[in-house]
Amino acid sequence: MIPRPLPVVVLALLLAGCTDSSSASGGTETVEGVSVTVPEGWSVTDPPDAPGVVAARGWSPGRPGHLLQVIVGCEGTVDELVTGAVREPRGPLVVTDATEDRASHRVPGLDEARRLQLTLGAGRPDDADTVRTAGLYGQRGDALVLVELSQLARDVNDELADEVLDSVRVDADALDAACEQQP
Repeated sequence: MIPRPLPVVVLALLLAGCTDSSSASGGTETVEGVSVTVPEGWSVTDPPDAPGVVAARGWSPGRPGHLLQVIVGCEGTVDELVTGAVREPRGPLVVTDATEDRASHRVPGLDEARRLQLTLGAGRPDDADTVRTAGLYGQRGDALVLVELSQLARDVNDELADEVLDSVRVDADALDAACEQQP
């Protein structure tokens, strides 16, 4: 069996090259039918366009290492998305630990949803810039959804991560339409 390449959306996982916009967010935001609660005071960051990504949006409190992102793509499977989230390097960082939450995570509008807790660092035990990422990875038909909240490990707030990921809702019709419009 010839392995399929990982979905292109995986290559856009931690969009560190985002630029801050001037508006502060807070409350519910929607990206191609994917709604998420953004922490109060976090500002919108617009990631650069990436091939295979239908829509991407990020928010940050203005501190390095902290980022909430929603990415929608239309190729691959949720298994490939999860594998890519764990195995693909993200700039200078690599995943040093990954734990999947095996509890059932039903997200309205998705056929399947999985949650992971990732630890990213330079691979050294003394890495002061270690990042913890709580992620929800889902699929509906051909559409893939990635929602990740990354925080510096020394500042991690697990309650915030749970609140954000538990808030995810998907408008199935809007998500289907986004992928139907892709060439």
